[in-house]
Amino acid sequence: MSQVIAALKDAAGPGALIADPDALHPFVEEERGLYQSRPVAVVAPDTVAGLQKIVRVCARLRVPIVPQGGNTGLCGGAVAPGDGDQVIVSTRRLRRLRAIDPDDETGVFEAGMTVLDAKEAARQHGLDLPISYGSEGTATVGGAVATNAGGMDAVRHGCTRDLVRGLEVVLADGTRLDLLRGLKKDNTGYDLRSLFIGSEGTLGIVTAAKLQLVPLVPVRATAAVAVQDVRAGLDLLRHARRMLGPALLRIEILSRAAVDLTQAQFPDLRPIFDPTPPWLVIVEAGRPGDRTPDTMLEPMLAAAFEQGHLEDAAIGQTEAQARQFWWLREAVIDAQKRDGAGIKHDVSIPLGALPDFLDRAATTVEALVPGARPVPFGHLGDGNIHYNVQQPPGP
Repeated sequence: MSQVIAALKDAAGPGALIADPDALHPFVEEERGLYQSRPVAVVAPDTVAGLQKIVRVCARLRVPIVPQGGNTGLCGGAVAPGDGDQVIVSTRRLRRLRAIDPDDETGVFEAGMTVLDAKEAARQHGLDLPISYGSEGTATVGGAVATNAGGMDAVRHGCTRDLVRGLEVVLADGTRLDLLRGLKKDNTGYDLRSLFIGSEGTLGIVTAAKLQLVPLVPVRATAAVAVQDVRAGLDLLRHARRMLGPALLRIEILSRAAVDLTQAQFPDLRPIFDPTPPWLVIVEAGRPGDRTPDTMLEPMLAAAFEQGHLEDAAIGQTEAQARQFWWLREAVIDAQKRDGAGIKHDVSIPLGALPDFLDRAATTVEALVPGARPVPFGHLGDGNIHYNVQQPPGP
């Protein structure tokens, strides 16, 4: 492999070949620490031209490539398995903001830019990138495209696929494919960009994306809602859609197990309801230019209570209280990590089938591993549930 390393060093340019063991750590260990990469090398070019050269070297020497963005995945997808015969190609140094077009409401972001940095860039123009999840400070734009990431904004704006207007991709032979034109109406042929969205780097390496932006909603109202079961949560969702329309921005659901586990691992977190309800729904609403979105939530929740869709509700009275509601939702993953070993699942279920799925899954888990603890939570609006299972309690 010395020939491979020498060729990569020559092609990659200064600083792109990462060899220092301390510097390698963020690239070779995945988020949960369960899988270790043993690549022949890690390269992180800072230009698309440099990345093309690296890919050409790997193609010529027949060395497999594992593309990597922020390495925040929980399933080992960015790990280089095997016996040190693969090269990790990281996009983290491709971090340039190429353009923000306020008229077209689009932004062109290089693949290594974090989702949070892309959002901040958009906000400088009164716009927002509606992709939001717990790892957005580390997860990259390229990773979001490659995995078709969803997140908490999907109920209003869809998953990443729905936001991609154009792509730039480096193919397996080093060819740069420019699909960044990104016209809203483009009937000139095949929609090649869709092939790369969700492909997880198997068809090419995304180097830049033209993404749809939306008007910024600077003031939002957030409520925590106690419901008796998932069916009641779905009734609340349907009710909220009818009363709020496009002002419904987010709606998440957490099981009692998820809430109790998180509060046990973070004891300073004040309970929203005591005792913890069977299911907790967090709803957020707002419209561009509306300074009092709580006036939308109050009548919606009051009507939902009258119709029996909820047991109790609390509207965040301050921005800090609203952040606490969302922090509870975002801390579930860290709480599971602190609690012990767990198995991660990220599944999408037709909404009408969600209650039956959760009931049957719990019965199946108990039958297979008595004492194992399902910790379901996720995006109620699009049926994307993180059905995670913690190990049985005890040693």
